[in-house]
Amino acid sequence: MEDGTCEMRISSAQRSDAGLYVCEINNECGMKKVESRVEVRAVAGIELRITRAVEDMAVKAGESAIFECHITGPQDVEVDWLSNGKLIQPALLNCKMHFDGKR
Repeated sequence: MEDGTCEMRISSAQRSDAGLYVCEINNECGMKKVESRVEVRAVAGIELRITRAVEDMAVKAGESAIFECHITGPQDVEVDWLSNGKLIQPALLNCKMHFDGKR
């Protein structure tokens, strides 16, 4: 901090980085702080699209069912799966979810 500048850098900001940030300085003379709110907007021109929808399937009891939904869009897409209108929570069910950035 030779020139009086303190820096915190967020490289490649994502929506999850949005929020209130505080720079707080203190010493024996006291404490000061400043706040900055960060909003992360979607990149213009990157449209969220489903390029191949989930397909209907039939499986026998005891077999695995694998659902794939292919999408394009910004990297910080939130993906939720629902069953009969209810959010699926993998920790509570016998299932695993994987997102590889392509499907």
